[in-house]
Amino acid sequence: MNNKFTLFLVALTVVATGIFASVDADAAKRKVVLEDHTGAWCGWCPRGMETLESLEDQYGDMVIGVGVHNGDGMTVASYQTPLAQAMGVTGYPNGTVNRVTYGGKIAQSDNVWNTIAQSIINTEVPVGVDLDVVYDKVTGDFTATVTAIVESEVNAPLTFNLWLLEEYMKGTGSQWDQANYLANRPGFESSKYFNEPNPIVGFEHNDVFRHAMAGINGETGNFPTGNTTPAGTYTQVYTGNVKDLNVDDSFNAYFVAVVSNSTNKEIINADRAGRPDYTMEVAAPAVTVDASNIYSFVESGKTGDHVVPIKSNYGQEADYEIRLMEGNSLIPNGWEVNYDKNVTIAANGTVDINVNVDSKGNKGMATLQFRVYPRVPDAKNWKSNFTIASLAEGTKHAYFASSDNSSNVVIYDLNQSSLFQGSAIVPFSLAQFATFDPNFSDRFETVVFTVDEASFVGFAPPQVSGNLTVMKNMAANGTDMLIVSTLDLMSYGESATLNAQFHATAEAKTWFKDVLGVDFGVDKALLVNNQLSGLPTVGVAGDPISSGVQFTANADYSGAFPFYAQRYATMSLNGNTNATAFLEASNPVAPLTSNNNKLGIKVENGDQRTIFMGLALESIPTAVRTDLVHNMISWLMEEAVAGPTISLNVSDVKFGTVEEGKSATEAVRINNNGTGDLTISEVSFKTGTMFSVNASFPMTIEEGGSTNLEVTFMPSTNGEFTDEMSIMSNATNNTNMTVPLSGKTSTTSVDGIISGLFEMKMVPNPVVDNSQIELQVNQSANVTLELIDATGKSFGVFYNETTTGDSFDFNSSELTSGTYYINANVDGKTTQLPVVITK
Repeated sequence: MNNKFTLFLVALTVVATGIFASVDADAAKRKVVLEDHTGAWCGWCPRGMETLESLEDQYGDMVIGVGVHNGDGMTVASYQTPLAQAMGVTGYPNGTVNRVTYGGKIAQSDNVWNTIAQSIINTEVPVGVDLDVVYDKVTGDFTATVTAIVESEVNAPLTFNLWLLEEYMKGTGSQWDQANYLANRPGFESSKYFNEPNPIVGFEHNDVFRHAMAGINGETGNFPTGNTTPAGTYTQVYTGNVKDLNVDDSFNAYFVAVVSNSTNKEIINADRAGRPDYTMEVAAPAVTVDASNIYSFVESGKTGDHVVPIKSNYGQEADYEIRLMEGNSLIPNGWEVNYDKNVTIAANGTVDINVNVDSKGNKGMATLQFRVYPRVPDAKNWKSNFTIASLAEGTKHAYFASSDNSSNVVIYDLNQSSLFQGSAIVPFSLAQFATFDPNFSDRFETVVFTVDEASFVGFAPPQVSGNLTVMKNMAANGTDMLIVSTLDLMSYGESATLNAQFHATAEAKTWFKDVLGVDFGVDKALLVNNQLSGLPTVGVAGDPISSGVQFTANADYSGAFPFYAQRYATMSLNGNTNATAFLEASNPVAPLTSNNNKLGIKVENGDQRTIFMGLALESIPTAVRTDLVHNMISWLMEEAVAGPTISLNVSDVKFGTVEEGKSATEAVRINNNGTGDLTISEVSFKTGTMFSVNASFPMTIEEGGSTNLEVTFMPSTNGEFTDEMSIMSNATNNTNMTVPLSGKTSTTSVDGIISGLFEMKMVPNPVVDNSQIELQVNQSANVTLELIDATGKSFGVFYNETTTGDSFDFNSSELTSGTYYINANVDGKTTQLPVVITK
């Protein structure tokens, strides 16, 4: 197979054509596509990068590396999130090698990438792939022809895809600088990252995924439909402009063609074209920006005018393009931004770029990321970034997005609250922003910010001290604060299982103990056997924030899950302040007690109020979380919630398995934490064939009250069923709340036996604390085990393996007494085993 990449540099009057040859042989050879799920925030990810680099060094063009980023400035969330879920990514770095299944899993830790790659690379494969691209790097236009040569019939349907990747991506700040846990870490002395700092500022990210022309799984295109693909030649043509497809610098974009098995999603073969192969290296970027971050305070009726000096390091006159990176910028509605888009700089000269930011009288803050591109051919790593931040006068509320993982969730919730409209969204930590704005500590009335290990633990002492200093100054100036947490709150629990470097500093502990009035105790994982477990959580009766609130953490997630919703840190009140709890973990949830189970606390110090959350907001079901955040903001501002509101104790209703012809009923609690009566005018269903409610409408719920809505599942046929229930009301926060419903029936055997295939036993049963599950499988099969209670409520999948038999411990310490059921799915056939828990 041969690939061809034709490059046009029309604007620079340079035309180059290159032929990139792959293996030529009688039979096609299989290339390896290694999708590395990574992130700038991920301190272990340099290890994965190094593993990929070693494979590329060993096998050359036969290995195609793809960096699929999570939670940083290079993330394409609409692609990465569903891909990670589909592949079963449970940590970082994780990766897939041609998306093949190995050891019962598709996503693998980097320590097995080499093993899988060696077993499949350069082996004969019935499909060869050839990629031919005509590409104008100046305009960004491309035409790509993917040719699949099927040399012998393939017993599977095939799909085409074309991916866009980008080399040499760099930026400024935490979303670009690479965290590096290999720095000076014993055991990694041979790593090239051992002597690098943590983080690596100005890190160069390569092979970064930007777009898939046919989504995650590809498209049939010109392949024939059906379960087999006959021998023959099939082509698919893709056209577009890379500047419209998430590519930052068109000069550094290239293309990967993929042909996959649409049944099992494996990548059969691939080809790559146009990967930049620079022959000219320079010691410095083509341009230097004298100020990497420029801040202005925009007074009412005026504009923020910025002059940014750009110095050329190139030995001849050249043109430069300045581009506002809108995807990495935050521009409030109604604001206007004008700037110089193209400049010519003499050899080693300097030119001022003018940027004007006009708020048009709107409140908020604009953070604008610009990039300067030298239009010089083959200029590796010559682009530079600069950021401008402009805060409008009169902006009294701000959210500091100092943790990338939580930003989108918190921004969504704040935007749903009318109380926080016109706020400033600031993508800097407290300490960073304080360096821009000397009056920052007394500029805002209310601030919301996320915390991570860089805020309080001994990992970065200068920033720790800076963040704490700003918090103390804000509290002293009467600024109300909502502090929400992410994964890294595990750091405060002082768990012996965690590395000591992640424990809170003495300064931070003193602040929490004496100012917030709490001690941290239990650091508990919500991740059990690679599955998220739920944490039952309740509000405190009569509390203005949470009265009537009830939810199970992580109820929105099943199967694959976001890495940041894995842990929580609980608190106890030490009596040093007037702090009170408004969220608690339900008892019994070992090892929690009624004292150390606090997950949300609030404290008043005169006119200043502070809320601290010990549970990641991402893990709270959306239907509950948005209303809860609104109530927290309302309490901080001492504002009454205007009008009735609606919140539920669940985000969905799962009935589990119900015998055909019988019924099961679940109670959904509806809460009104607003002012005035909440009127439920109607409850409807999308299909309504298997689900119903037992209630009369209109239904009225008084201010501060709640009521149970009984939802019934009555299956009339065998199968699995889903529906969506809509609750229409006069709620100010959501007039049409939707709730997903699911349930299933089974006509297969019970008591843990599938005749001729499978048997499941538990010894002992009944169970006090521990028991053992024994599985006997007559042939290799995929076995999935799910635990439900007598109402059909699911506690999650706790076993998912391909096996011929197994035995393992079952721990019931976190379950209350009662009857439970283990649902087993064995290659699509199901059975159920009753389990009795006695305490």
